[in-house]
Amino acid sequence: MTRTVSLPGMAQPLPMQMWSCQTGETTWALSRVQVKEVTDVGPTLAALARVMQDNLQAASQMAGGTTPVSVTPLGAVQVLGMTPQPQAKGWRFQARRVDGWGRPLDMRVTAWHFAHGLQIFQASVSRPVGSGGTEPHGTAQDAESSFRDGFQFPG
Repeated sequence: MTRTVSLPGMAQPLPMQMWSCQTGETTWALSRVQVKEVTDVGPTLAALARVMQDNLQAASQMAGGTTPVSVTPLGAVQVLGMTPQPQAKGWRFQARRVDGWGRPLDMRVTAWHFAHGLQIFQASVSRPVGSGGTEPHGTAQDAESSFRDGFQFPG
């Protein structure tokens, strides 16, 4: 899917390409935007993280959540062949959203923001809190790490 997004600090909306799939209760997603100037890479990485938190907060409020979204910084992200950026970071969010039947559901979202040249990526995994996922071997955490570590760019 492609949609146009407005990001804080960016003069023009950007087309964002998005891919996702669902396995059991877990959603795996990757989004990509392309900027025109190298000076836009860092601010765009930071803006994507901020917009994700804001969107989760809005969804949480719509689902009856009264507390702010919980945010845990995961530190610097390393993806093989990525362009090093100080704003390339990972995050874990806990928020509430409405499920397909309109019931509130507590969710954990793990996200990573990184770049390759002028391409900015947001990879994320979301699942209900307490869900171990549907991974046949290992833990949900192992599956998240494998997902993140599976991204690589030609060297």
